[in-house]
Amino acid sequence: MNIIGSGMIVFINGPFKYLHSIGDYCAAIYCSSFGFCIALLANHFVYRYIAICKPHQLYEYERIRMLKFSILPIIMGVGWFFAVQYLGAPSTAKADYLRTEIKSTHGVDINDLYYISFLYYYKETNGKFVISWKDLAGCFICCVEMIFSNTLIVICGWKTYKCSIEVEAVSQKTQDLNDQLFKVLLLQTVFPVVLMFIPVGLLCVLPIFEIDVGVVANLPALTVSIYPGMDAFVAILMIRDFRNALIC
Repeated sequence: MNIIGSGMIVFINGPFKYLHSIGDYCAAIYCSSFGFCIALLANHFVYRYIAICKPHQLYEYERIRMLKFSILPIIMGVGWFFAVQYLGAPSTAKADYLRTEIKSTHGVDINDLYYISFLYYYKETNGKFVISWKDLAGCFICCVEMIFSNTLIVICGWKTYKCSIEVEAVSQKTQDLNDQLFKVLLLQTVFPVVLMFIPVGLLCVLPIFEIDVGVVANLPALTVSIYPGMDAFVAILMIRDFRNALIC
Protein backbone atom coordinates (compact mmCIF):
# COMPACT_ATOMS: atom_id res chain seq x y z
CA MET A 1 0.00 0.00 0.00
CA ASN A 2 1.24 3.46 -0.80
CA ILE A 3 -0.03 7.03 -1.06
CA ILE A 4 1.53 9.00 -3.90
CA GLY A 5 0.33 12.57 -4.39
CA SER A 6 -3.37 12.46 -5.22
CA GLY A 7 -3.42 8.69 -5.62
CA MET A 8 -3.24 5.55 -3.53
CA ILE A 9 -2.21 2.09 -4.68
CA VAL A 10 -2.60 -1.45 -3.36
CA PHE A 11 -0.75 -4.28 -5.07
CA ILE A 12 0.20 -7.88 -4.40
CA ASN A 13 3.75 -8.36 -3.15
CA GLY A 14 4.00 -12.12 -2.95
CA PRO A 15 4.03 -15.29 -5.05
CA PHE A 16 1.18 -14.01 -7.26
CA LYS A 17 2.76 -10.59 -7.90
CA TYR A 18 3.52 -11.34 -11.54
CA LEU A 19 0.89 -14.05 -12.06
CA HIS A 20 -1.92 -11.94 -13.48
CA SER A 21 -4.37 -14.80 -13.93
CA ILE A 22 -4.55 -15.07 -10.11
CA GLY A 23 -3.08 -11.83 -8.84
CA ASP A 24 -5.60 -9.73 -10.77
CA TYR A 25 -8.30 -10.90 -8.36
CA CYS A 26 -6.34 -11.44 -5.13
CA ALA A 27 -6.12 -7.75 -4.25
CA ALA A 28 -9.79 -7.16 -5.09
CA ILE A 29 -10.92 -10.16 -3.03
CA TYR A 30 -8.70 -9.00 -0.15
CA CYS A 31 -10.35 -5.58 -0.19
CA SER A 32 -13.88 -6.93 -0.65
CA SER A 33 -13.38 -9.28 2.31
CA PHE A 34 -12.90 -6.16 4.44
CA GLY A 35 -16.29 -4.84 3.34
CA PHE A 36 -17.83 -8.25 4.02
CA CYS A 37 -16.25 -8.46 7.50
CA ILE A 38 -17.30 -5.00 8.69
CA ALA A 39 -20.88 -5.85 7.72
CA LEU A 40 -20.63 -9.10 9.70
CA LEU A 41 -19.32 -7.09 12.64
CA ALA A 42 -22.29 -4.72 12.36
CA ASN A 43 -24.60 -7.77 12.30
CA HIS A 44 -22.94 -8.95 15.51
CA PHE A 45 -23.82 -5.68 17.25
CA VAL A 46 -27.39 -5.84 15.93
CA TYR A 47 -27.70 -9.33 17.43
CA ARG A 48 -26.39 -8.06 20.78
CA TYR A 49 -28.95 -5.27 20.72
CA ILE A 50 -31.83 -7.64 19.96
CA ALA A 51 -30.67 -10.21 22.53
CA ILE A 52 -30.56 -7.65 25.36
CA CYS A 53 -33.16 -5.04 24.41
CA LYS A 54 -35.69 -7.07 22.40
CA PRO A 55 -35.24 -10.74 23.35
CA HIS A 56 -38.76 -11.53 22.12
CA GLN A 57 -37.44 -10.99 18.58
CA LEU A 58 -34.63 -13.52 18.84
CA TYR A 59 -36.70 -15.92 16.78
CA GLU A 60 -35.48 -13.90 13.78
CA TYR A 61 -32.12 -15.62 14.24
CA GLU A 62 -33.53 -19.13 14.23
CA ARG A 63 -32.98 -21.59 11.39
CA ILE A 64 -33.79 -20.36 7.90
CA ARG A 65 -34.76 -16.88 9.10
CA MET A 66 -31.18 -16.01 9.99
CA LEU A 67 -30.17 -16.26 6.33
CA LYS A 68 -31.58 -12.78 5.72
CA PHE A 69 -28.83 -11.38 7.93
CA SER A 70 -26.29 -12.53 5.36
CA ILE A 71 -27.75 -10.19 2.73
CA LEU A 72 -26.03 -7.05 4.03
CA PRO A 73 -22.51 -8.58 4.21
CA ILE A 74 -22.88 -10.02 0.70
CA ILE A 75 -24.08 -6.70 -0.72
CA MET A 76 -21.26 -4.79 0.96
CA GLY A 77 -18.66 -7.33 -0.11
CA VAL A 78 -19.85 -7.12 -3.71
CA GLY A 79 -19.91 -3.33 -3.44
CA TRP A 80 -16.28 -3.22 -2.35
CA PHE A 81 -15.29 -5.67 -5.08
CA PHE A 82 -16.97 -3.54 -7.73
CA ALA A 83 -15.42 -0.34 -6.36
CA VAL A 84 -11.84 -1.62 -6.36
CA GLN A 85 -11.90 -4.07 -9.29
CA TYR A 86 -13.65 -1.86 -11.81
CA LEU A 87 -13.66 1.73 -10.55
CA GLY A 88 -10.13 1.36 -9.18
CA ALA A 89 -8.78 -0.68 -12.10
CA PRO A 90 -5.35 0.05 -13.65
CA SER A 91 -5.13 2.65 -16.40
CA THR A 92 -2.49 4.35 -18.51
CA ALA A 93 -2.93 7.60 -16.60
CA LYS A 94 -2.44 5.84 -13.27
CA ALA A 95 0.61 3.94 -14.50
CA ASP A 96 2.24 7.14 -15.77
CA TYR A 97 1.47 8.98 -12.53
CA LEU A 98 2.67 6.22 -10.16
CA ARG A 99 5.50 4.62 -12.18
CA THR A 100 8.47 6.65 -10.92
CA GLU A 101 7.59 6.39 -7.23
CA ILE A 102 6.81 2.67 -7.38
CA LYS A 103 10.10 2.03 -9.17
CA SER A 104 12.12 3.98 -6.62
CA THR A 105 10.41 2.65 -3.48
CA HIS A 106 9.68 -0.95 -4.49
CA GLY A 107 12.10 -1.56 -7.33
CA VAL A 108 9.46 -2.90 -9.72
CA ASP A 109 7.93 -1.69 -12.97
CA ILE A 110 4.28 -0.89 -12.45
CA ASN A 111 3.44 -2.40 -15.85
CA ASP A 112 4.50 -5.80 -14.50
CA LEU A 113 2.07 -5.60 -11.59
CA TYR A 114 -1.64 -5.84 -11.15
CA TYR A 115 -2.74 -3.13 -8.79
CA ILE A 116 -5.76 -1.35 -7.40
CA SER A 117 -5.52 2.40 -7.37
CA PHE A 118 -7.64 5.47 -6.82
CA LEU A 119 -6.17 8.49 -8.60
CA TYR A 120 -8.49 11.38 -7.86
CA TYR A 121 -6.97 14.05 -10.07
CA TYR A 122 -3.86 14.70 -12.15
CA LYS A 123 -2.37 16.86 -14.87
CA GLU A 124 -1.94 15.62 -18.43
CA THR A 125 1.25 16.25 -20.39
CA ASN A 126 -0.38 19.30 -22.00
CA GLY A 127 -1.05 20.78 -18.56
CA LYS A 128 -4.78 20.04 -18.54
CA PHE A 129 -6.18 19.36 -15.06
CA VAL A 130 -8.25 16.17 -14.97
CA ILE A 131 -10.61 15.00 -12.21
CA SER A 132 -11.23 11.25 -12.20
CA TRP A 133 -14.87 10.96 -11.22
CA LYS A 134 -14.73 7.19 -11.58
CA ASP A 135 -12.07 6.92 -8.88
CA LEU A 136 -13.91 9.38 -6.66
CA ALA A 137 -17.03 7.22 -7.06
CA GLY A 138 -15.05 4.15 -5.95
CA CYS A 139 -13.77 5.99 -2.90
CA PHE A 140 -17.32 7.20 -2.17
CA ILE A 141 -18.71 3.65 -2.23
CA CYS A 142 -16.03 2.39 0.16
CA CYS A 143 -16.44 5.32 2.56
CA VAL A 144 -20.25 5.13 2.57
CA GLU A 145 -20.12 1.42 3.43
CA MET A 146 -17.65 2.08 6.27
CA ILE A 147 -19.72 4.97 7.63
CA PHE A 148 -22.90 2.88 7.49
CA SER A 149 -21.33 -0.08 9.34
CA ASN A 150 -19.63 2.17 11.88
CA THR A 151 -22.85 4.08 12.56
CA LEU A 152 -24.75 0.82 13.04
CA ILE A 153 -22.11 -0.44 15.47
CA VAL A 154 -22.10 2.75 17.55
CA ILE A 155 -25.91 3.08 17.67
CA CYS A 156 -26.48 -0.59 18.58
CA GLY A 157 -23.63 -0.48 21.11
CA TRP A 158 -25.04 2.63 22.77
CA LYS A 159 -28.61 1.28 22.87
CA THR A 160 -27.40 -2.04 24.23
CA TYR A 161 -25.52 -0.20 26.97
CA LYS A 162 -28.59 1.88 27.88
CA CYS A 163 -30.81 -1.20 28.06
CA SER A 164 -28.28 -2.99 30.23
CA ILE A 165 -28.00 -0.24 32.84
CA GLU A 166 -31.78 0.08 33.02
CA VAL A 167 -32.15 -3.50 34.25
CA GLU A 168 -33.44 -3.42 37.84
CA ALA A 169 -33.70 -5.86 40.73
CA VAL A 170 -30.68 -7.99 39.94
CA SER A 171 -28.35 -9.73 42.37
CA GLN A 172 -24.96 -8.30 43.28
CA LYS A 173 -23.24 -11.05 41.31
CA THR A 174 -25.29 -10.30 38.20
CA GLN A 175 -24.65 -6.58 38.59
CA ASP A 176 -20.92 -7.22 38.91
CA LEU A 177 -20.98 -9.31 35.72
CA ASN A 178 -22.97 -6.59 33.94
CA ASP A 179 -20.35 -4.02 34.93
CA GLN A 180 -17.64 -6.19 33.39
CA LEU A 181 -19.71 -6.67 30.23
CA PHE A 182 -20.23 -2.91 29.98
CA LYS A 183 -16.46 -2.38 29.85
CA VAL A 184 -16.09 -5.12 27.26
CA LEU A 185 -18.86 -3.62 25.14
CA LEU A 186 -17.27 -0.17 25.33
CA LEU A 187 -13.86 -1.43 24.19
CA GLN A 188 -15.34 -3.69 21.53
CA THR A 189 -17.17 -0.67 20.12
CA VAL A 190 -14.08 1.56 20.13
CA PHE A 191 -11.59 -1.00 18.78
CA PRO A 192 -13.14 -1.52 15.32
CA VAL A 193 -13.33 2.26 14.89
CA VAL A 194 -9.66 2.73 15.80
CA LEU A 195 -8.23 -0.40 14.18
CA MET A 196 -10.41 -0.75 11.08
CA PHE A 197 -12.51 2.21 10.03
CA ILE A 198 -10.11 5.08 10.73
CA PRO A 199 -6.97 3.52 9.12
CA VAL A 200 -8.75 2.32 5.98
CA GLY A 201 -10.77 5.52 5.73
CA LEU A 202 -7.62 7.64 5.93
CA LEU A 203 -5.96 5.49 3.25
CA CYS A 204 -8.82 6.39 0.91
CA VAL A 205 -9.22 10.04 1.89
CA LEU A 206 -5.68 11.38 2.47
CA PRO A 207 -4.76 11.35 -1.26
CA ILE A 208 -7.58 13.82 -1.93
CA PHE A 209 -5.52 16.35 0.05
CA GLU A 210 -2.19 14.99 -1.25
CA ILE A 211 -1.05 14.07 2.26
CA ASP A 212 1.86 11.62 1.95
CA VAL A 213 2.42 9.42 5.01
CA GLY A 214 5.15 7.22 3.56
CA VAL A 215 5.38 3.65 4.88
CA VAL A 216 2.61 4.41 7.38
CA ALA A 217 0.22 3.83 4.47
CA ASN A 218 0.78 0.10 5.08
CA LEU A 219 -0.61 0.39 8.63
CA PRO A 220 -4.23 -0.52 7.72
CA ALA A 221 -3.11 -4.00 6.63
CA LEU A 222 -1.59 -4.52 10.11
CA THR A 223 -4.41 -3.06 12.20
CA VAL A 224 -7.15 -4.87 10.28
CA SER A 225 -5.25 -8.15 10.72
CA ILE A 226 -4.81 -7.82 14.49
CA TYR A 227 -8.37 -6.69 15.22
CA PRO A 228 -10.02 -10.17 15.41
CA GLY A 229 -7.50 -11.33 18.00
CA MET A 230 -7.76 -8.09 19.97
CA ASP A 231 -11.55 -8.35 20.06
CA ALA A 232 -11.42 -11.76 21.76
CA PHE A 233 -8.49 -10.73 23.96
CA VAL A 234 -10.52 -7.85 25.41
CA ALA A 235 -13.24 -10.23 26.60
CA ILE A 236 -10.67 -12.60 28.11
CA LEU A 237 -8.93 -9.81 30.04
CA MET A 238 -11.98 -7.80 31.12
CA ILE A 239 -14.24 -10.63 32.32
CA ARG A 240 -12.90 -11.87 35.64
CA ASP A 241 -13.77 -15.56 35.25
CA PHE A 242 -12.10 -15.70 31.83
CA ARG A 243 -9.07 -13.84 33.13
CA ASN A 244 -8.68 -16.11 36.15
CA ALA A 245 -9.01 -19.22 33.98
CA LEU A 246 -6.25 -17.91 31.69
CA ILE A 247 -3.85 -16.87 34.45
CA CYS A 248 -4.49 -19.73 36.86
